[in-house]
Amino acid sequence: FAGAPLTRVLAAGTALAYVLFETSHLHADLSLDYDRLTADGELYRLFTANLTFGTVAELLVGMLVMVPLMRRYERELGTAKFGTLVVFVNVVATFLELCAASSFPALTDVRHSGPYPALGAVLYLFHVYAPRLHPKFFGLMGFDFSEKSLTYIFALQAVFSGGVGTLQPVLCGAIASW
Repeated sequence: FAGAPLTRVLAAGTALAYVLFETSHLHADLSLDYDRLTADGELYRLFTANLTFGTVAELLVGMLVMVPLMRRYERELGTAKFGTLVVFVNVVATFLELCAASSFPALTDVRHSGPYPALGAVLYLFHVYAPRLHPKFFGLMGFDFSEKSLTYIFALQAVFSGGVGTLQPVLCGAIASW
């Protein structure tokens, strides 16, 4: 975490929020539930849905993917710009998710809680700005893969851990960071 204080705070906050939510059984009460948001006016869900992951497996895989990428881009952008990016992506991605929920009502009940928009943003930055250093890092069945493919493999596990419920916020985060 050297040179990346915001990443340290976000990682520790995500882990601590998971422990707090899990011990007090608050995951369902703080996730982004569109029906309760619109019908009951529970606006706090807009802010609490991106705090932590829903399961231990999502937490571990998500942190293994997010922390190195967030640390890298915080060092490159600086803490202030990276913090602005994270806040901007979370706000815009949540707005895009609400637009998608109003356009496609079938997607309203599958949203998983977690910092998936931030994951989508750093994956987009990784895809665009990280060069392939070793285009033939390893081969499999006649296909050559670069070292970036290892990050993509772990990221796919995190992105598809909840199906459409995790894919939608990741895509909204990537679009917001575009």
